[in-house]
Amino acid sequence: MKLNRFVILLVFFILMFMSSVALGKTQITIWCLAFDPHVNGSNATIKVFMEKNPDIEVILEPQPGQADLVAKMRAALAAGNGAELFITPGTTILEWAVPGSIQPLTPEVFPSTDWVKQNLDPEYYLQCNLNDQIWAVGIPDPPGDTGILVNVDHLNEAGLAIEKAFVDTDQLIDYAKKLSQYDDEGNLVRAGLSFQESNDPMYFISYIADQGGKFWDNDKQVFNFQTPEAKNALQFFYDIFFTHKVDSTNMPTTMDALVQNLASMAFMWPEFLPFAKITYPDMNFQFIMKPGFVKGK
Repeated sequence: MKLNRFVILLVFFILMFMSSVALGKTQITIWCLAFDPHVNGSNATIKVFMEKNPDIEVILEPQPGQADLVAKMRAALAAGNGAELFITPGTTILEWAVPGSIQPLTPEVFPSTDWVKQNLDPEYYLQCNLNDQIWAVGIPDPPGDTGILVNVDHLNEAGLAIEKAFVDTDQLIDYAKKLSQYDDEGNLVRAGLSFQESNDPMYFISYIADQGGKFWDNDKQVFNFQTPEAKNALQFFYDIFFTHKVDSTNMPTTMDALVQNLASMAFMWPEFLPFAKITYPDMNFQFIMKPGFVKGK
């Protein structure tokens, strides 16, 4: 059920289509997943873009689901129509690049593959490089690192509000402490905040970026987690287990803990919500946006 979370989302420029011109403006249509983090992020970007480019109108058309979006894009490419740009998992790049259904971004958008290697993160050329050309613009995958899955019943029992977003990490940890439960010997029996899921590295990386740090050394072409920003982020997640003790390595992994009522909150991919509604209809989960690592940001 779980989606492949290691890829970043990719925006593709379609070779077959030219943007239409209406009322003196160039119109560009974008298809994205009909999911708030995708839609909100796209709309925010589109607003800034159109303010700087008043002669271009960008139309965002959210699509109902990731599988539906890919299927619709596949059919559109085969028929020679569809959106000018679209957002899709990076694993689809070769399917459309090889037959020439999409056009490369070098050299018009990116000067060269070498320039990308020297200036951007490795996903740009590891997943988007074919015939020494770059075929997509990589953007962070917002669902992977945007929020915290919460057990609504647990929060209600503790008298904690179901916020739209946590104000800061202090509030998140405060919630976690109030939700954690321990036995008579002090052993954790219900985690206040679980951090044991395969997508957890994305949260770690996102908190490095939140501080303005980098996790990829372009000169050496290696990951670098020895920066001050990386150490700060790692300390935060270390403290969840060994300082605040709101999670424990003796507890089940995140998904198991959530569905067994052994975790009240968790760093978890939001696509878990529709899955849980079908598989665990008696459980009541909700999604709260995670706080920025830097207060006030």
